[in-house]
Amino acid sequence: MSEQVKTVDLVGEIADRFNETNCLLLGKVLAELGADATLALVAEAVAIEAAGGMLTNDQSRRRTPGGVFFYLARGRMTTAVRWRIFPRVPNRKPSKIDTTDAIVAIDLAEALSALEETGEATTVKITLVGRPGRPIERGDVFVAQMDAGKVPTLPKGLPAPSHPTTYALLIARKQWARVAPALASDPTDRLIAEGWPELDPKSGKVLVYVTKMSTAGLDRAERERQKAATAQS
Repeated sequence: MSEQVKTVDLVGEIADRFNETNCLLLGKVLAELGADATLALVAEAVAIEAAGGMLTNDQSRRRTPGGVFFYLARGRMTTAVRWRIFPRVPNRKPSKIDTTDAIVAIDLAEALSALEETGEATTVKITLVGRPGRPIERGDVFVAQMDAGKVPTLPKGLPAPSHPTTYALLIARKQWARVAPALASDPTDRLIAEGWPELDPKSGKVLVYVTKMSTAGLDRAERERQKAATAQS
């Protein structure tokens, strides 16, 4: 069994034990601390839970089992590594002119668990723009990865994402054949992929079943072709 498979299996076991959905963060902790140290943290977290659990820093609530594990993991890391694995955005102090609209930090995990009603999304689509990694070929499907670590400017009051997101694109052979030459010939060209997103709980990656794919260069060439055709008519 390969080390990669062992890592995925161990992340899955820890996620199941703690009912933890952030498999990507579990994988980063495992990669940083190693299997033995990670398993020792699991045992310590289980013991803390059996003894009554651990409260959050503000003593307002009990940490989730996964929260206990991540708290212990942070304590085993140097400051530099801790900030890399668990990035935080410094709190912005409200100025005098926006004290009535101050940023309020929310407990996202608590908010999600408190949801009782689920609506229906009639249309779901995600768009990725950038350069994919080297794809692998599996039958008639090409699989490529893209990381999104740069957080855009968010509306005031929204919590910032705590970690990068990895997207795994599932691309049909015909789709990839259309864009691959353009990406290979121009290293500055950018892939534009639209599709249906789905979280893979084992890997923590967001799968994107690509329904439409192009590149910025191909789209630009098509616009120029249409413009020339219109001018000639």
